[in-house]
Amino acid sequence: MNAFVKLTLVFGFFGLLIFAVVSSNVLQRYSYDIYTCKNDTLPSIELRFNEIRAGQMVEFKQGNSVKTLRIFEDLEGIVLLGADDLSLRLDRNTDKLYQEISDLLTIFRCEINSFTM
Repeated sequence: MNAFVKLTLVFGFFGLLIFAVVSSNVLQRYSYDIYTCKNDTLPSIELRFNEIRAGQMVEFKQGNSVKTLRIFEDLEGIVLLGADDLSLRLDRNTDKLYQEISDLLTIFRCEINSFTM
């Protein structure tokens, strides 16, 4: 085998190796989705998801209040989550958040931002 073919194979192999490492999440330490939801009358809500599946915890911020919520169910793009006095339904298909506190329903419009580091 001549030197040019060997050199081409070596560079091709390392090129594929570098591509595989960069395009995968091997080097990824943090990854989460941030939903920022706004309403005309209430303070905005920020939901930070590490992973969207039942049983996972979510960071909830509204004004100066910070809570940890649990995801109860994720079914066809609708995520049900809540805590003791707070119930939320995030519709990822329409980007709307429905907040229910003491039988009062409020609808928020959401924007999603993904963060990866």
